[in-house]
Amino acid sequence: MEDVFYVYVLKNPKSAALYYGFSSNPRQRFEDHQKMPKHAGWVLVYYEAYLHEQDARERERMLKQYGAARGHVR
Repeated sequence: MEDVFYVYVLKNPKSAALYYGFSSNPRQRFEDHQKMPKHAGWVLVYYEAYLHEQDARERERMLKQYGAARGHVR
């Protein structure tokens, strides 16, 4: 069985800030985020699965670039 790679989005319920990430083990990565004071309490609001790591990394980069651009327009 091949690995599956995930792009995910976490949301801060207090400020509506978004965090975009990539992982081959999203459950473990989410648990790791919850242990970090900066991301404790954030919720998973979206994810996508990819068969190829490069596809997932490119999508993560695209989402991060879009998020940064969106912040400049506000």
